[in-house]
Amino acid sequence: MGYNISGIVIDKNYSNTIDQLKTLLGENLVFNKELTFEEASENWKEDDYCDIYFSKDATLIFVSMARAADGLKVPQQKTLSFILSEMTMTFAINYTENGEVIRNFAQTEDGERHEEIGTPLSFEKSEEDVSELIYYLLEKTLGKRFWDIDLEETCFRYYFKETISKTNEIEAPKKEVLEVSKPWWKFW
Repeated sequence: MGYNISGIVIDKNYSNTIDQLKTLLGENLVFNKELTFEEASENWKEDDYCDIYFSKDATLIFVSMARAADGLKVPQQKTLSFILSEMTMTFAINYTENGEVIRNFAQTEDGERHEEIGTPLSFEKSEEDVSELIYYLLEKTLGKRFWDIDLEETCFRYYFKETISKTNEIEAPKKEVLEVSKPWWKFW
C-alpha cells in the first residue's frame, strides 16, 4: 500500500515558540499528548489534529492532505508543503524560500502535472520519481533525512481549535496560501 502522508516543514525549530507557530499556521493549537514518530507519521491523518516533530533546526507538521494542499509561505524561511499518496499515486509539493514560491505542482495518477509553478529543480532532472523529490525537499528543509529519524523519537499531537474556551474566543489570523485556480484534489 505504501506511504500516504502529508505535511508542512519549516526550516526553524518552533519547539520553544509554539505561539509563533500558531500564528504562522493561522490556527489555535491545543496540546493533546506525546507520541512516537512512528505514530505521528501514520497514514491518512484526520483533519482535526496535527502531529509535530522538531528536528534540531526545523519543524515537521504532519497534517491531513486537505490542510497540506493549502501551502504555506513564511518570510525569511524555507517551507515545504507536501502530499505523498502512494495508494492513489497523487503527489503535490509547494516549496518556498523567503516567502516566494520556488516550485509547486500536483501530479495525479496519470502522471499529469497541474498548476505547475517554477522551474524544475536540478534534482528533478536526474530523478523522475516525484516521491523521491518530496524526500529530497524534506531533507533540504528539515536538515535531516526522513528515513534517518528514529521511529521512537518524541512528537507532539495538537488539535486545531477555533476557540480557547467558551468565554475567551479568539479569531485565528488569515493564512497566506498559494492561490491556484483549482485545488489539487479536484484533479483526481
